[in-house]
Amino acid sequence: PLWQLEAVSRLMEQKSVKAAISVIPVFSDPMQVLAAHPEERLVAITDRPLFQDWLRRADQSWASLIYHGVSHQYGKMPDPFSGMSGDDFENIENYFAGKAFVGTTIG
Repeated sequence: PLWQLEAVSRLMEQKSVKAAISVIPVFSDPMQVLAAHPEERLVAITDRPLFQDWLRRADQSWASLIYHGVSHQYGKMPDPFSGMSGDDFENIENYFAGKAFVGTTIG
């Protein structure tokens, strides 16, 4: 919830703590683990202006923003958990198959 992010911001500013925030600009919940409605399975950061405002304020005062992939998940399957953005390893199946990315071999 945004109120928790605001509380974190106040604490970071009070303590003069600098931090990095990894941003995943598209939230994907293909298996509808958290999404209450089908239309919430894919939510772009541009659909959340209050969150965007919070990110801008954090970036201007105490944080560095890191682009952390578009959706940070892999297709419409558990990988290996819920398939939801930020919950899985997005390419764990490729990793165990010996491929870092499609067409690229690990090692």
